[in-house]
Amino acid sequence: MRERRRILVVEDDLLVATLLAEILESVGGQVVGPVAYLATALDAAASEDFDAAVLDVNLRCQTVYPAFLVSVVVSLRQTGHVSLIPASDLT
Repeated sequence: MRERRRILVVEDDLLVATLLAEILESVGGQVVGPVAYLATALDAAASEDFDAAVLDVNLRCQTVYPAFLVSVVVSLRQTGHVSLIPASDLT
């Protein structure tokens, strides 16, 4: 059986975070988080192993990019998974 992909969800809107988590879990993902604060997201990126991340770029009026994005890319590179897909490409 294939191992479930761990996906970090960084989103401060509870409804959006819940829906993202439900969707990702329904297709076999294992959600890490969701986390709503930049500091918590940075800690998760430094201490957790994950295969992908869904990032809100504005957490509680704090711009996530580029500080957190760099941490996510470094963490994903360590697991061998680096793909950045802009949200606009998903619609």
